Amino acid sequence: MRRMIQTEVRPMECDMCGKQATAMAEIEGAKLAVCDACGKHGRIVKQLPRAAPKGPASGRPIVRSAPIREQSEISEQVRKDLPEILRKEREKRKMTHEEFSAVLNVRASTYHHFESGAILPDVELARRIEQTLKIPIVQTVKTIKGEWKNDTETKKGLSLGDFIKTKKK
Repeated sequence: MRRMIQTEVRPMECDMCGKQATAMAEIEGAKLAVCDACGKHGRIVKQLPRAAPKGPASGRPIVRSAPIREQSEISEQVRKDLPEILRKEREKRKMTHEEFSAVLNVRASTYHHFESGAILPDVELARRIEQTLKIPIVQTVKTIKGEWKNDTETKKGLSLGDFIKTKKK
């Protein structure tokens, strides 16, 4: 399946402060893309071309098609409302925790954890409880995972400038 993803051509960012980079500089032995202000902290190695001003033609986003592979995974899981279901069923039958746990063929303490919601049974045990009580407890869940995501809306990451303290003169 192919979907259209909208991408923009962005100018290079300063590795120290995040502003638009104008040059490559060597700072403490590392080559970094830096803005004019951060370039003062090292030796300028190369000037970068300035980005063209955004006009109606250059400001438009570029649309490219990119493949998106969706992977689906089907799994079974125990219903989240199992504690409430067990409690209602036990009260409907007017049984104690011990009596009901004997019907389900589990230890009383284990049943108490199920009913209180502290733990949920695994799918195999939930299937046995399902057959005993004749109530659906296990549900089938389909999970869809995509490989590509559009990160134009996401927040910019950290730069070196977020970690460096500079002296103000």
